[in-house]
Amino acid sequence: DFEQAQKGWLKLIRKLEDAKKLSDEAKEKLTKSEPANRAIQSDSGVSDEQKRKVKETVETLKKESAAQESKFNQLNEDMNNARPEYEKNMTTVLNRTHEFEKNRLEFFKQMFQDYHDSLFRIKPENLEKASTDFKKALESHNSTKDIAWWNSTYGTGSSAGPKFEGTINT
Repeated sequence: DFEQAQKGWLKLIRKLEDAKKLSDEAKEKLTKSEPANRAIQSDSGVSDEQKRKVKETVETLKKESAAQESKFNQLNEDMNNARPEYEKNMTTVLNRTHEFEKNRLEFFKQMFQDYHDSLFRIKPENLEKASTDFKKALESHNSTKDIAWWNSTYGTGSSAGPKFEGTINT
């Protein structure tokens, strides 16, 4: 169920990571080409045709860099817009999991209670402390509190959530 709820989200993450990589690469190419362009433009031994070609290359790289950054920003915005639906789907699955876990814990608590009752039916004096300690341990267990603690530490009550950094700045 979790895999199904995450499918679209993971696809968006992959697209975002790819767009970030392409944007960073385009900016890096641009950063490397600008000093070369300045050097060639100031060199009097270079033909006007070569200067024009280098200048066009830099302009093309600027456009490519801007386009890649725009694509990254759009995907980041799409991801922010998709987040509430993703969180809703994951919360639904998580709540079903919590219900299953609560039933499982209650089953074990009841099983151990029955085990205790059958084991200490005759109440031997030398095992009275063990019986009392075992019963206290069973009574102190609260599956609702366990699940609430887990949820606040790792689940929907925690502040954890993916944040995406922007592309590199040039």
